[in-house]
Amino acid sequence: LSPSPHINILNGKWYSKYPFGNALMLTPGVFINAPWLIPAIMTGFVLWLLYLIVREAYGEGTALLASILGLISPATLGMGATWFSEPVSRFYLALFLLGLFRMVRSRRWIYAFLSGFGLGYAFNTRPVPAVAFGLCGAGFLIYHLIRSPKRAWLIKLIALSLIPFSFMIGLTMAWNLYFTGNPFKFTHNAAQPYDRMGFGRRSEGYDPDLEHAFIFTPKWALERIWRHTIPCVSFNTLGWGYYRPDLFRSFWRGGERLLVLRVIPLAFPIILMLLPFIHRSRNRYDLFFISLFLMTLFIYSFFYFEGSTWGITPVNARYYAECTLLGIIPLIARGMIITYRGLRSLGSRSSKPVRMIGGVLILFLLCALTANTVYSYILFARPFRNWSDVYQKLPKLVKEKEIHNAVIFIPRSRSAPLGDYPFETLQKADIVYFKLGPSKVWRLTNSDWREIYRRYFKGRKAYIYEGGKLKRLLIRKRDGCQK
Repeated sequence: LSPSPHINILNGKWYSKYPFGNALMLTPGVFINAPWLIPAIMTGFVLWLLYLIVREAYGEGTALLASILGLISPATLGMGATWFSEPVSRFYLALFLLGLFRMVRSRRWIYAFLSGFGLGYAFNTRPVPAVAFGLCGAGFLIYHLIRSPKRAWLIKLIALSLIPFSFMIGLTMAWNLYFTGNPFKFTHNAAQPYDRMGFGRRSEGYDPDLEHAFIFTPKWALERIWRHTIPCVSFNTLGWGYYRPDLFRSFWRGGERLLVLRVIPLAFPIILMLLPFIHRSRNRYDLFFISLFLMTLFIYSFFYFEGSTWGITPVNARYYAECTLLGIIPLIARGMIITYRGLRSLGSRSSKPVRMIGGVLILFLLCALTANTVYSYILFARPFRNWSDVYQKLPKLVKEKEIHNAVIFIPRSRSAPLGDYPFETLQKADIVYFKLGPSKVWRLTNSDWREIYRRYFKGRKAYIYEGGKLKRLLIRKRDGCQK
């Protein structure tokens, strides 16, 4: 009866395979029947924190530009429109960065506390980005410990930041201990042991078919970076260019016009991001921001699954949502400022006709890139709204048809909406969704809905959801059934 492969039933307990941070933040929204409001609020707050972070590093102008870029980024708004954990993770990692920068500069204890708490909560939301940001933050602090004349005071602040961080890690271990019986065994792979980091045979599922499982190799991990990850992240950063998962594998398709021209803008965010490193004004913050992306990229290179290998919505770049907003976009904003100043200096030394021609070309390029961003949002919209009939269409059908006291069977699916069960007992639950097999990987051994109905659901109305249609099942008096 588990509604999702991401919710496990093990040793008599129901629990998410993911940490509790996102669910805890969504809880106030559930109380007011608007959980969708929480990711939107988190996204709004993280843009404000982005402004404060970039202002600490680069100043007012770059901070304002970074906030604008963050606002129009598909990676920001696309993920901010979902219940995924990325919006919450981004917020707390932004809190960590702001606390880190201000702790070093102002030496106030409140920023040390915020920094440690933010990183700890982020670890309880999305551990991998939190580890990546934490390692980069440790390098940043080591640099300042070496350079700072007030080393003793900074050591005290670092020690203070470890108090809330240690408390949050303690909650992680308590969570693991309660659900898995081992404080060091994460819920992510407690019931799905081959869905984990490292090379070898990898697969989701409670009883995976290892003979036919995906073999994750270092060669594929490296190849995936340039074939998928970098172009996917670039595309989702500002919506410039064009990306599909097999773009750099098959490349050409019938009916795709001007493909090379559409792909070229993928290089623009990368160029702007790297521009500060060849400019005379480069500084330690440039290295820190790019390290957020590189460290995340490095750690995820040990994980077999990555969204960039499928789909076209911002969800396929979700593993890099945090480092895109908080690492890549500040560098792009700085690259734009450097480009603007360079063009202005060049224009002051050029003749008027050259300045006019250059201005027209730049205006045309900006208009084309803006149109590209708008088109990318349109391209995302349809699959983003309709990625799963089971989750997005079925509950609406149940509500529209005013169905009550019913069981709804879903054949040949590993997913189902979350009904009244397990929040109510099976006897008291109004709507129960039941997945049918056969699927050995997910231990869906029940494929005869008649037998299941006789065993668990006598007296209820019964429906089956197939081919996008919800059909009533007529129940015989002798516990037999017919459609």
